[in-house]
Amino acid sequence: MSEKNVSRIARGEVIVMNRREFMQAMAFSLVACQGIVGEGTGTTQNPSTAIDPQIARKSLSEHRIQRIETRTLQDRYPRLVGRNARLGHHGTGGRYQIRILTTDKGAKGWGMSHGPDEQVQKFVGAKVSDLFDVVEGTNEDALLLDIPLHDLAGSILGLPIFAILGAKGPRKLPIYSGAIYFDDLDPENKPRGIAGVLASCQQDYEAGYRAFKLKIGRGFKWMPKEEGIKRDIEVTRAVREKFPNCLILVDANDGYTCEDMMRYLSAVADCDLFWIEESFPENKDDLMRLKEHMAKVGCKALIADGETRTERSSKWWRYGWLFTAPH
Repeated sequence: MSEKNVSRIARGEVIVMNRREFMQAMAFSLVACQGIVGEGTGTTQNPSTAIDPQIARKSLSEHRIQRIETRTLQDRYPRLVGRNARLGHHGTGGRYQIRILTTDKGAKGWGMSHGPDEQVQKFVGAKVSDLFDVVEGTNEDALLLDIPLHDLAGSILGLPIFAILGAKGPRKLPIYSGAIYFDDLDPENKPRGIAGVLASCQQDYEAGYRAFKLKIGRGFKWMPKEEGIKRDIEVTRAVREKFPNCLILVDANDGYTCEDMMRYLSAVADCDLFWIEESFPENKDDLMRLKEHMAKVGCKALIADGETRTERSSKWWRYGWLFTAPH
């Protein structure tokens, strides 16, 4: 599943995050933490116990970063992930950069961390409390180490990260399969057709998924335009028919025009789409037209967009790149 940007408007500005940035933002103390009982380096505490920020800060101040290691992890997809509207085959797995933080007292924390080594090695010798706070989150200068620092703080305080974040809200969240690509077009020497997409959905259903994100936009690159739109419609309807109790999301990777997206939605209006993602390179006028058309045909799907936004300020802040909206 390719990285996506999430955009929102706040105080006249647009904040754009790709998925990695969104995960980092979620790791901040959006709910103010109220404390930890006991210092307990490496000692598991009751996650429901309120955190005392002063005690937590004292515990974190007693550790200094001794070593920062950069490594690469290789994951494996459950099957070959094929093409989307714009890109070729995605292969059988991805590589992710992580960093492992070790303190002078032997505590460790790790997690995804991007950016060059020279931008993080400067934190060797720093107190953990100077980089991370249980109430404020990660210091903005150390955001490249945001996820590893959360894990490290949890290790030092003897708490799971969700407890540091306040232990509020549900502990189970709905998820969707994002690995359903143009499986109907593969293998290239003997395409499986719609049955290939349904087989992928079935595999993911058996793995426990009850929501599927379908790639659409076959007519942008891989099929003649009209045939591609027709196949997108057929795939969507086939998945809805076979999995009537599952959520369906669609992602065009900006492979549609506004007019073509409206045609597609008219044809699948009764499929109860949960969201539509990256329909076309976003602009205010077309998005307004799309919303009006959705209301007309009774489509209540959410819209996920923002991937083609490229302008950004020179400074990255804790919730992504900040810039002024053009409209």
